[in-house]
Amino acid sequence: MAKANILYAHLADQAFPSEGGKLNLIGMFGGVNAPGRIGLAQFPAVYPRLALAVGLATTKDKLPVTVTFRTEDGKDIVQPFSGTFEIQRQGEGRNGAGAKKEAANLSFNLNFDTIRIEKPGKLYLTIESDKDELAEIELEAVQAQPQGQQPPQPPAPPQPPAPPQKS
Repeated sequence: MAKANILYAHLADQAFPSEGGKLNLIGMFGGVNAPGRIGLAQFPAVYPRLALAVGLATTKDKLPVTVTFRTEDGKDIVQPFSGTFEIQRQGEGRNGAGAKKEAANLSFNLNFDTIRIEKPGKLYLTIESDKDELAEIELEAVQAQPQGQQPPQPPAPPQPPAPPQKS
C-alpha cells in the first residue's frame, strides 16, 4: 500500500459529520474524477465557503498531509494547509514484531471561508502526502446568468410563407 489511498474526496458548500459518524454534504460541487462547476455573477468574486471532505486509508503510524487550492496558473487561492495525522490502532502490539499492520481509515473536513476568485477558469484542489499526489479535484469557475434571466437564444429560422388563401 502507498502512504495512503483516497477513499473519497468531495467539495461542497458544507461538509460535517452527524451523529453516528455519517458524512453530510450540502451543495456538492464535485469530487475525485468528477469535475465540478461554480457559477458566479461577476468577477472578481468572493464565495462564502467551500468545504472539503476527505477519507483516507493508511498503514502508516504518521501521515503528513498537504492540501493546496490553486488557479490554473498555479497561484494559491488560500494558504496551503499542512498537518500530520498520528494513527493509533486498537490492540496494537498484539500482533508481534514484523506483523503486517492493518489499514486504518481516517477522515477530515476543511472549510475554506471567503474564497476570492479573480476570474473565470479552472481551479484545482490537491491532496498530497510527502509530495505524492493522492487526489485532485477540479472546479471550474464560470459566469452565471442572473436568476430569472435566460441566456440569449439564437434567432428562430425563417418560416416559409403561408399559402395564399382562396376567397
